[in-house]
Amino acid sequence: MSRVANCNRRGITLIEIMATMSVLLTFGVTAAGILRSVTEIGRQGNQANQARRSAERLADRLRADVSLADEIDVESDGFPLELQSDQMRIRYEVDATHSMLRRSVFTGGDSPSSVDAFLLPKSDARVVEVDSDRVSVRLTDAGVIPAWVIEAAR
Repeated sequence: MSRVANCNRRGITLIEIMATMSVLLTFGVTAAGILRSVTEIGRQGNQANQARRSAERLADRLRADVSLADEIDVESDGFPLELQSDQMRIRYEVDATHSMLRRSVFTGGDSPSSVDAFLLPKSDARVVEVDSDRVSVRLTDAGVIPAWVIEAAR
């Protein structure tokens, strides 16, 4: 007695499963790459916003400090910048390893009474220029756009 193969079988073959899996895998890898790119763009945007807010805070503090200062001392390479008045001494120093500018307020003595830190854009050339009527601090390299320059009137 011979058996006749049933051609009307229901089900899927191994080849069909493998083809479906390869299509799904391709979609998954593509989606993961797009997600990674979007996440990186978002992270960079957040860092730029943090640096911009920090620079705005720094500009406000520096302008207020310069307007109250009786004497301004600056090193030949630009930092540290020291502002002195009758009641206090304020020192701005660059922490290059953490890309920050540190503001220390001394009200009497050698230990600071308060310390603020400001996140800066990565740069190798931070320059302070002091004129008779203004203080100018450049936070980015020359030619970098946008240029981050803070000017404060004396």
